[in-house]
Amino acid sequence: MMLEFICYFMPAFISLSIFRGLGKKDYTAKDYIIYYGIFVVTNNLFTLTMICLKNFNEILYFDRVGITYLFKYLIMSVVFSIITPFIVNILSTNVKLRVEVLKGEKSSKEDKKRKKNNI
Repeated sequence: MMLEFICYFMPAFISLSIFRGLGKKDYTAKDYIIYYGIFVVTNNLFTLTMICLKNFNEILYFDRVGITYLFKYLIMSVVFSIITPFIVNILSTNVKLRVEVLKGEKSSKEDKKRKKNNI
């Protein structure tokens, strides 16, 4: 149980420390928590994707997870935890996402008359 926890959550700390070294700005505690969550998800997603591509049948038997499987998972997860911060840094510096929500304007009496006449 403890080794599973280490395999799933600890490599994200490696990613977070590399990402902090790549960044030039100060991050708040909220930013660290958000990036830690991003790294946990992406590291495990990449690792499980590689396992599924390599041997699809074995991933379905979670009750047969042994110590050798967990060490292989840990090694692959550590490798991805070194690669992932570079990908996230490139995406966070080059890709901007802007969401704009416009409030509905109150229609004037003239707009109501136009709508009434058009119908």
